[in-house]
Amino acid sequence: MINSQYLRQLNSSQTFNVKDVGGKANSLNMLIRKGIRIPEGFVLTTKAFNYFVEYNNLTQAILNYTTEFNHEHKDAVKKFHKFRELFVKGQFPKDMQKSIIEAFRSIKSQHVAVRSSAVSEDSHTASWAGQLESFTYTDKDMLLENIKKCWTSIFSVHALHYKLHKKLDIEDFAIGVIVQRMIHSDVSGVAFSIHPINKSDVIVIEAGLGLCESLVNGEIDPDRYIFNKSKKALIENNIGNQSMYRTFIGNKKVWKKVSKGSSKKQKISDAHINILASNIINIEMFSKHPVDVEWALEKDKLYILQARPITS
Repeated sequence: MINSQYLRQLNSSQTFNVKDVGGKANSLNMLIRKGIRIPEGFVLTTKAFNYFVEYNNLTQAILNYTTEFNHEHKDAVKKFHKFRELFVKGQFPKDMQKSIIEAFRSIKSQHVAVRSSAVSEDSHTASWAGQLESFTYTDKDMLLENIKKCWTSIFSVHALHYKLHKKLDIEDFAIGVIVQRMIHSDVSGVAFSIHPINKSDVIVIEAGLGLCESLVNGEIDPDRYIFNKSKKALIENNIGNQSMYRTFIGNKKVWKKVSKGSSKKQKISDAHINILASNIINIEMFSKHPVDVEWALEKDKLYILQARPITS
């Protein structure tokens, strides 16, 4: 069990507060409490962020940068990189660094995913989708730097522009960071609890071999399954012709060929589709709004990686 005021363990025995851990981390822990399987891990709280800022005397630098921010200025990106460089040079307080390394070791995995979790993220009005940074296959040597980069992503040009557009308060700069065991996905994908185009009350699941980013980036031809909620049955099954898949070998991300005969086969079984659909129905029910879900299958175990409201 993690014992630090700056870290919180993802588990079913605690209730999180959005202001302490951010929206994404709060959503993940809610999934665990509802019996949904997610990768094990921990969260650096917003207190950790504030402690780091105070320890490195960065408060004034943040105020100067955010007050002068203008996303239309030609040097906006350059100013952000200069600000990030100053932030990343900051040192972790020794007690916090020790707690982070101990928590990393408790996961018992060589690699973790490091993801941002803003206070206003994954809310009904602001998803922050694509605005904040995340890092996959992070090892112990890169862990601390990637945590700092997640923190600074709340100040990126895109994120600050989004904040102004959504009229979020200054307190919404508070950000947590999620650290979870890296899932080596055999199959992964996304799913929507309503049809993303015509809004009909069905579950749409997309699935592809390897890492989910290939599917999200439109680099592969995924399977698409339509699941009828009321009938609890698969009603449409379109098999994609996937010839390549992206995976990791060591610390390197590589493309590999799909073996002959597998490219046109259904990527996940009907049984796993039923389990995934059941999870999505449950998530939508206790979230009380339609959701967009990212999932992965590793060694025949299904994991939900994230679930957020569909805000558009």
